[in-house]
Amino acid sequence: MKTMKNFLSMAALALMGAMMTGCSNDDNFDNPQQPETKNNVVTLTTTVSLDGGAGTTRALTSTGVKTFAAGETMAIYYWKDKGTVHEKAVSAPLTAGDITNGGKSATFTFTLDNPYKEMSVVYTYPAAMANADFTPNYDALYNNQDGTLATLASKFDFCTGSGTWAGGNLPSVTLENQLAILAITLKDNAATPSEITDGITSLTIGDGTNTYTVSRLAAAGPIYVAIRPVTSANIDITANDGSQCYNKSLTGKTYAADNGYSVSWKMPEALLSNANTANYGMVVCADGHLHLAKTAVPSGCTAVGILGKVTETGHGLILALQDAPKQTWDIINGWNSVTNYAGTTLKLLPDGARGSLTSYIILWPSISNPITVSNWCVAQKSDYEAIFTNLGSTTGDSNGTTYDGNVNAYITTGVGGTAMAGDYWSATEYAEYGGWYAWGFHSYSWVNYFTTGSDSVRPVLGF
Repeated sequence: MKTMKNFLSMAALALMGAMMTGCSNDDNFDNPQQPETKNNVVTLTTTVSLDGGAGTTRALTSTGVKTFAAGETMAIYYWKDKGTVHEKAVSAPLTAGDITNGGKSATFTFTLDNPYKEMSVVYTYPAAMANADFTPNYDALYNNQDGTLATLASKFDFCTGSGTWAGGNLPSVTLENQLAILAITLKDNAATPSEITDGITSLTIGDGTNTYTVSRLAAAGPIYVAIRPVTSANIDITANDGSQCYNKSLTGKTYAADNGYSVSWKMPEALLSNANTANYGMVVCADGHLHLAKTAVPSGCTAVGILGKVTETGHGLILALQDAPKQTWDIINGWNSVTNYAGTTLKLLPDGARGSLTSYIILWPSISNPITVSNWCVAQKSDYEAIFTNLGSTTGDSNGTTYDGNVNAYITTGVGGTAMAGDYWSATEYAEYGGWYAWGFHSYSWVNYFTTGSDSVRPVLGF
């Protein structure tokens, strides 16, 4: 895709078919009005035009056009009080009378408190993408997009520019878009792929640093997503249509700011057999499929547990949705060890120690590609800590002794699991000082218990 250089993001934005490049001319600015001064408060206006000049066009496609809309605002950062305070101001909302040139130009009005001359000013448009601390409001991107072009254009596809205010007029600057725009269509991974975009209601894109979750109504594509620029990044995509989950991993992808990309991805079903770290928290079902975390599993899916760990070799751990019957350390320590799962040593629960937990030896993502699992086991304390961390829980003090209950949201939401609480045995780990063998899902790291006393077991499946 070619670069869409130097344009403002507008409320109404038609972008149809493959995204095309506009001209690279700088935006033109009409001469701002002179400030109206009252004490130390000044009102400044500047008219920003999208027109690239005579004989040029700013259209993204043969029919696409960017326009301002009434009610939109722009933010400005400026120095006040002789350059001692950096301040944010938001323009008055645009009115219909502020908008000219077929919607390609608009006059913004700012009221500034004692602005200091000869200092830099920075514009951010739209104002919703400007934080009070002079940083872009990237957090707005991560969970608020709905996949539509109108929402993206009016709220998220933002641009910035800067100049020096010397008194009188606001500086005329060229604003450039700061995000990459993806126009996404999806197909299944069948031998003859079928379009699945129109059924997708949830789409998650992760680049290893930032994760964008798009919630949308089922509708024809493309699905439009604004993301922060990345270079040679590994991208993980998860899509869900309410009954089926898909995931895909891309490597070495570069999406540059001020660019639009039409992308079409073939999406394999989300299976335990191709699980990766981007799938942490997803529900593992008895047929080997994965489903979105913290959502009700589809009818016909038997939830087994929560995916909590995946190693580089493709092995991992699934956390059970409920406890097994209480045991003593002496009994657990006498159970058989299994060591070929997830790079750890597990203690295998015998038949009589599983309680209501259903026995699993094979999860079936397909008859030709079954996943053999360890059946239910007791894991190491370090394994449980890794799972909790992977699910977003954090220790509560400098000693690393307290885990928050974030993990319980995965266990209980949509799948009806039982929250973890209290003290739990570890498989083989123990604190040699004092004979501490149990660990606590509360305010203690290790718990001093007699090894003959009964306590809780939260099993895992190793795969």
